[in-house]
Amino acid sequence: MKGYDFSQPAIELARENISSTGFDVDVKHADILDESFPDMVQSDMDGRVDLIVSNPPYIPLAEYRELPSSVRDWEDPAALLGDLPGGEGGLRFYERIAELLPTLLSSSNELEINGWGGIPRVAVEIGSSQGSDVSSVLRAGGMGYTEVWQDQYNKDRMVVGWN
Repeated sequence: MKGYDFSQPAIELARENISSTGFDVDVKHADILDESFPDMVQSDMDGRVDLIVSNPPYIPLAEYRELPSSVRDWEDPAALLGDLPGGEGGLRFYERIAELLPTLLSSSNELEINGWGGIPRVAVEIGSSQGSDVSSVLRAGGMGYTEVWQDQYNKDRMVVGWN
């Protein structure tokens, strides 16, 4: 498995956490907004991937300004703000993920042949008011079907998509 993050401290923490699990996950520095990102992933994975899971920055700038100082003062804005660079409503990174889906995802036929037919192809964490918008963005990127999943507090928390 491979993981990518823009923040070096987040990568170091992920590596520390992974080492205690026994899983074989390689985490490296990357910028999903960089044009070279899909080439790097395909090179790392020797081709396409079966599933994309992401917890991207998703907080809109207007909502960020209203966060308690206990969050704003301690969290890296780059890890929270989904409007930067470009975009609005906190959707910029979902738009990029959707743009990459046709390039990065293996075909559904490949999954069927390998006995993995019917698995979700993308799963992304969302803000509690973003379910409908993120579902639309992912469907525009090729997901034929999406579901909004809720957390233990009955708040929308993830969008999962299949093609």
